[in-house]
Amino acid sequence: MSITTIRPTSTSSNSFTVTGASAHVATNDNSDATFITGVSGSFSSALLGFSGFTLASGFGIKQVRVRVRYQTATPGTDTLWYVVTKSTAGGSGPADVYQTISTTPIDASGAWQAKAPDGSTWTAALVNAILVNIYPGLYSTSNQQPKVFEVYVDVEI
Repeated sequence: MSITTIRPTSTSSNSFTVTGASAHVATNDNSDATFITGVSGSFSSALLGFSGFTLASGFGIKQVRVRVRYQTATPGTDTLWYVVTKSTAGGSGPADVYQTISTTPIDASGAWQAKAPDGSTWTAALVNAILVNIYPGLYSTSNQQPKVFEVYVDVEI
């Protein structure tokens, strides 16, 4: 078993507030000083793209998962939010649901996905077509918004 981790390389769409250069840069720099956070009172979302994954000849992909480093926008308050793996090739995977009261950043992993969002077997092209969609489940106040520092996609080979 071998796991390769890839990071966001593009921002397909974003209505989150960005502290940093862009949504994909802020969630790809290994820094808690840059992040994206939902906008108070609105249904904000971020859609991050991935590319550059290669697979050596003779190897296959077993499964893929999304990991995040996050906390609530206002430390110590409750938040509920979702991460969904989508694809430019079509389809949408199951939602990973995060609900927490956090005072410091948390590292969390979503479920391993044995199939690509379109239901087919994972390929390098489908990994490079991943779009990670992040959006809040509660959005009436800024206290309920997620603050996302990092996004990772793990590929098990």
